[in-house]
Amino acid sequence: MKEFADRLKKGEIDTSAYKEILQRIHDGIGPKRFNEFESEIRFLSLEEAAAKEPRLWEAYVRRFIAFYRLDTDQARKAWAHHEKCLDFVAESEKEHARDIKSLQGRVEVLSKTSILTADEANELAESRKRITHMQELRGKVFDDRLKPGLKKLPNDAQVKAAKERARDVEERLTKVSS
Repeated sequence: MKEFADRLKKGEIDTSAYKEILQRIHDGIGPKRFNEFESEIRFLSLEEAAAKEPRLWEAYVRRFIAFYRLDTDQARKAWAHHEKCLDFVAESEKEHARDIKSLQGRVEVLSKTSILTADEANELAESRKRITHMQELRGKVFDDRLKPGLKKLPNDAQVKAAKERARDVEERLTKVSS
């Protein structure tokens, strides 16, 4: 970092593109906060993947903020809510880690057994089911906590404007594809 700062001071690094972007933003012609061709369908399509993977929640929140064009205060609340949901998932996974590891060990042992008794087969199925159930918590947190919490943030005008923009984009895309 120090080397970069030194080279910057000496003028060895070209900052013209950066300065041009700053000037365009200052003049009000910088990149928009939300892609003009973004559609509600494309935005909502992220939900399925994000529900299963908390590391994608950040992208979902970022798109949510842009889609509804939340103000600074609303965006702060969105990120705080995102953080609470991630903390909840981390705590839950930490809480269940020992159980999952134990169940996975038992599943591995039972899976290697060539002939299972009826009780062992039931135990294997039940163990797999419990592991799946514990791992599905992520999706439940996304659907039952993150999304409803975010949906409380935009006001009616923001929701209406976002839906109108999405409808306009859908109409333009339909015309282009026809």
